[in-house]
Amino acid sequence: MLGRNFNCWVWYYLKFIYAENHDFIDKYLSLSQEIDNSKELKAYFLNEDFDTVIVGSDQTWRPKYSPCITNYFLDFLSDNSKVKKFAYASSFGTSEWEFDEKQTKQCKKLIAKFDAISVRENAGIQLCRKYLGTEAQLVLDPTLLLEKQDYIDLIKNKLGSLESPTQGVFNYILDDNEAKIEVVNQVSNYLDISSFRKQPNKKLPITNKKDLLDYKYPAIEEWLNSFYTADFVITDSFHGTVLSIVFEKPFITIVNKDRGSARFESLLSLLGLEDRMFYDVANIDMSIVEDSIDYNAIKLKLEPLQKLSFNFLDSIFEK
Repeated sequence: MLGRNFNCWVWYYLKFIYAENHDFIDKYLSLSQEIDNSKELKAYFLNEDFDTVIVGSDQTWRPKYSPCITNYFLDFLSDNSKVKKFAYASSFGTSEWEFDEKQTKQCKKLIAKFDAISVRENAGIQLCRKYLGTEAQLVLDPTLLLEKQDYIDLIKNKLGSLESPTQGVFNYILDDNEAKIEVVNQVSNYLDISSFRKQPNKKLPITNKKDLLDYKYPAIEEWLNSFYTADFVITDSFHGTVLSIVFEKPFITIVNKDRGSARFESLLSLLGLEDRMFYDVANIDMSIVEDSIDYNAIKLKLEPLQKLSFNFLDSIFEK
C-alpha cells in the first residue's frame, strides 16, 4: 500500500510540474496512446494503417538517447512494403559513430528500406554514407521552417499581448555551472542591463514537496516570449540558438559537447555565425557582445535552405 501511495504522489507531483507542457501538447498536437515496447508499437501502426511514416527530427538516431534504436529505423514496419518510409532532419547528434557492431548491421539493413532520407547536420550525411551505406540530404531543423510571426502568434494566443522586447539578458542554460553563470553576469554588467531566466528554480528529483512551485516548468509560450523580449541571449541549447536566430537576437552559444556539438557546428557554419559559438567559456571575449548580427544577410542564407527543406517534404506527399 505504501508503494502504491508513493507512486500516486509522484504522479501528482509530475503532473503539476509539467502541467503547462501538457496543456500545450493537448492544444496543438495529436498523439497516440502511450507505447513503451516494440510489440505495441507494431500493433498500433498495423491498426492505424498509415500510408506514410516519417522519422524525425532532433537526435532520433542517437543510441544513447534511445531504449531501442532500431525502432527509430522503423523495424516494426520492416516487413510492410505498403507503408512509405522517410526521415526528416533526423540527427545522430554528433560527428562520432556511437552505434555498436550489432546496431550498425541492423540499422544499415533497415535504412535501405527507406524511400528518402534527410538529416539535420552535415556530419549526418557522412555518417549515413560511411556506416549505413546510404545517401542523405541536408535539411533544416523544423523549428526553422516557421517564421518569427508564427511564434509570436503562439505567444499572443496564450498571453494576450506582447511585452516590450527590452527585458535584459536571457539566460537559457541547460547545464549550468559557475563558469557559465559568470559569463551571464559579465555580459549583463557589460551591457548594464539585468539578466533573467525562464526555467524551474530547482531541478528534479524533488527533495521537498513544500517547494513544489520551484520545480514547475513555465508555459511554452512564456518561454518563447523570453526570446522575444530579450536584448541578448546566452544559451548552451541548440534550440535556444535556433530561437535566438528566429527572433533575430544577438547571442552567445556555449557548445555542450556531451549533448552533441555537430548540430551547433552545422547550423552556425551554414549561416556564417561560427563566431557566436564557444567551446570554452574562458575564450569568450566581451567584444562579441558589441558585434551586431546582420539578420538581413542571415535571411538570405536561410531562404534557399528553407526552400530545399520544403521541397523534400513536398516530395514525400507526391510519392
